Amino acid sequence: MAPPEDAPTIIDIPIESQSDLASESDLVELDLDELSDTWRDRLSAILQQDALSLDVIRRNREFDPEMQIQAATTMAGVSDAAACRLSWSGRPKVEQARGVLSFAFHNLLEGSQRRGLNFNMMWEQLQNARVNAHDFSAQVDQQMGYARPVQTRNDVIKTVLKFHRNWMGFTIPSMLRATQAVQGEVLAERDGRTKGNYEYLLREVESLYLPFAVMVLEDYGLPTPLGLKLTEHKLRGTDLPEALESLLFVAERSETLDDLSGVERWILDDVVEGLGGVSSMRVEIGLM
Repeated sequence: MAPPEDAPTIIDIPIESQSDLASESDLVELDLDELSDTWRDRLSAILQQDALSLDVIRRNREFDPEMQIQAATTMAGVSDAAACRLSWSGRPKVEQARGVLSFAFHNLLEGSQRRGLNFNMMWEQLQNARVNAHDFSAQVDQQMGYARPVQTRNDVIKTVLKFHRNWMGFTIPSMLRATQAVQGEVLAERDGRTKGNYEYLLREVESLYLPFAVMVLEDYGLPTPLGLKLTEHKLRGTDLPEALESLLFVAERSETLDDLSGVERWILDDVVEGLGGVSSMRVEIGLM
């Protein structure tokens, strides 16, 4: 029997083929003359509206274009008090942070993006992460109060970690960036209000409300509990170079080493060695 003939493998790239598998978020990125007649007609409501510029819609590509447009229309009609809760910069008050996140949750997220949470559930978990940022066990204890009868503590630990990873690591920062872009155009440029800058809140959420140096150095092998302990010995840094320089400084101080256990000193030494810095153990035995 003859072997079967090779069949060509056809890979459909929706944004290039402009097939029905392509999303509006993808195709709105294309210039008008690159769109097929079919997709030009399907996108006409997005391309011809004036509630929100294409530039903002394209920047917020994680979110459905039509929902962005509706969010802009809604924002343009909010009360003065609500507009004030969206028009701030720097460190927000609780009502300002809640106002922005509530607006984003209800106006930008599709059902599938909410992952089974309502806004109050998301807000309570975020506040749990903020209040108990330095104590993961306390975060789990608090979340246990909302656990279903069949859930074990291990299940709740997974829930907390999943919220950190998915919501605080991606969804909430994306919500803040998108709402800031819409606010900047709808309320700041057109209505003359203060231009929103949610960077402070965004960075706090992304860092799980931990000091920046602690969060960034975890990627270099420094466990969070040890990093928090080192902040008591002046571990600082608002960017990566500052954090690394501060770690090397802290690791050489005898006051730091005296406060660490043998295991903690071993971990710190290993991290510093990996960075090419001075080894605390070599300093201790007088080889450097």
